Amino acid sequence: MFSVICFLTTLHLIGPMNGSDTTATDTIQTPPLTVRAVEQIPVPDEIVRPERIAPSLRRYDGSRPGVTRKSPVAAGLFSTGATVVPFGGGLAMVLTDDSATDEGATATGLALMAGGVVVGPAIGHLYAENGDRAVNGMLARGMMILVTVYVSAVNPALGGLIAFPLMIGTLGSLFSDLASASDAARASNARHGLDAREGVAIAPRVDPINRQVGLALRLAF
Repeated sequence: MFSVICFLTTLHLIGPMNGSDTTATDTIQTPPLTVRAVEQIPVPDEIVRPERIAPSLRRYDGSRPGVTRKSPVAAGLFSTGATVVPFGGGLAMVLTDDSATDEGATATGLALMAGGVVVGPAIGHLYAENGDRAVNGMLARGMMILVTVYVSAVNPALGGLIAFPLMIGTLGSLFSDLASASDAARASNARHGLDAREGVAIAPRVDPINRQVGLALRLAF
């Protein structure tokens, strides 16, 4: 359909320029286009050759050399998975620990739980190129956990007083990083001009083999 429109438009524009006496009130007599005639209309090389199409149409997915679009869904899953998996595994080791057979299970489980809490939420931010937020979050959670453990070991009474507020602070930092991982990916795409490519997009598509032009539906998430 695109090639037919181009053909008819060209015919109308160049008709009066071939030295004829056709005026603005005259009509150009053209035979009706049959299905066979439409099929035989050649498609210009500018249409069937992808390398001759504007880069904005070739790369309708928003990609750029050296720049990778970050998926908000993937960022959220990375942070959530890196937090839940080690924390859940460590918790299972602690709850099923049998000191008679495996004395180190509890220590290993606690280390996994701490690692999931400290490092896990930052993984999605690292994926989204939000390194400052990832490092700050890890430092904040790590320091609060270390302070709680150290003070509780030195002065159990004082440790009991500061444990609750520090635990609230740790959980607040954890859920904040988990919730903002997807936004970090969107912000990264916005910095590179790729923020408009999320969701459903319809863009031109060229098939150089079959010499066809059409539209492509793309889902991005």
